Amino acid sequence: METYRKALLKAAVTGELTADWRRANPPQESGEQLLTRILANRRADGHITKKSQAGERVAEDDLPSLPESWIWCRNEQAGKIQLGRQRTPKDHSGPHMRPYLRVANVYEDRIDLSDVKQMNFTPTEFENFRLQQGDILLNEGQSLELVGRPAMFRGEVDACCFQNTLVRFQAGQYVDPDYALLTFLYGMHSGRFKRIAKITTNIAHLGAGRFAELGFPLAPLDEQLEAVRLYHAHMKRFETAISTLSAISVLRQSILAAAFRGELAV
Repeated sequence: METYRKALLKAAVTGELTADWRRANPPQESGEQLLTRILANRRADGHITKKSQAGERVAEDDLPSLPESWIWCRNEQAGKIQLGRQRTPKDHSGPHMRPYLRVANVYEDRIDLSDVKQMNFTPTEFENFRLQQGDILLNEGQSLELVGRPAMFRGEVDACCFQNTLVRFQAGQYVDPDYALLTFLYGMHSGRFKRIAKITTNIAHLGAGRFAELGFPLAPLDEQLEAVRLYHAHMKRFETAISTLSAISVLRQSILAAAFRGELAV
């Protein structure tokens, strides 16, 4: 199951999964043109860093090849990246207590709400760190194997913020959040997050700056949506097949046991 999922994630974020769809729906621009257009729009909105504005590209080695209509850009060119707010003793109480998420709440592709803590956020801090539906949260500090573990916030907690043990990615105008989530799941399972992590006192740190510079496989928006659809359709069929095989195995064992007990004799 894990091997299949890892292979399917790679296929979804490198254009392999949507190859047939792409042939039936020829793109109207190259990946280079797509990125140029996106950067121009982000520059006009003021949502771009100096490095991205300068057009700096990904420095990673051995990145998978992409279709001509795709391009490797930087995570910070695909969306807004922000580290959460630090928790200090003075924030344990105050007039503006708010729930917040931390590493303990962010599992792979799911948010665990069994233990949501609160701390004081001033009105300005609340506006800065308030989670929005579609935000992707990644574990900033974790074990080396789990660093960068991502999940999407889907509005599970009202008026909720996040701590600096998490990195937030907010997808840009031409990036689908669900596609970005697949990209970051692939980043964790392929070891890309592990390779850029720094170890301090037995904890691996993703680093918001290092994560910002990591490559993002940018595809046309309509193809991103199709990649997400196909990924989930394939996973659903695979999980159904696994469940069917498990049921057949249980039935077979039951029949064999009945045969040994002589219950099948006519």
